[in-house]
Amino acid sequence: MIRLLGGPGDSATRLENRAGEPAANPYLYMSSQILAGLDGVDRALDPGPSADTPYESNAPLLPKSLREAVFALKDDPFFRDAMGSTMVDYYTHIKLAEIERFQAEVSDWEQREYFEMFLTRLQSVVQSSGYPATSKSSALACDLHNKQRHLVLTRDFRSM
Repeated sequence: MIRLLGGPGDSATRLENRAGEPAANPYLYMSSQILAGLDGVDRALDPGPSADTPYESNAPLLPKSLREAVFALKDDPFFRDAMGSTMVDYYTHIKLAEIERFQAEVSDWEQREYFEMFLTRLQSVVQSSGYPATSKSSALACDLHNKQRHLVLTRDFRSM
């Protein structure tokens, strides 16, 4: 993901590193690129044709999610050898735990997408239960609490 701008005789010719992630650990990020680049030089790999239209290229695609990228790293023999299996195992363990914590949360998109549908279904269930819709016993409260965005349903059974 190195882009060359300019050309011979152009004083503004430069290389741009285009694969970066601002939140990445700069030491791991740069070392992985240097190691991969040196491996390509050592093995005299052909970088392939210029990808002037990268979205139309037949080149292999990069991982599309953090999970895909973590599993690609976990299974990569080159980085296991170059950085050590202990580091790769530790780093991928940490990242998979991060993914699990993220997936345990209810996103804003999920709330927007499903909350109204859920409430409509819930009202239908309550109405078909035979309880008077105005009684305390059938009062259902939906509370999005503690900024965790977890849907909590409570039912007051005290007057039943």
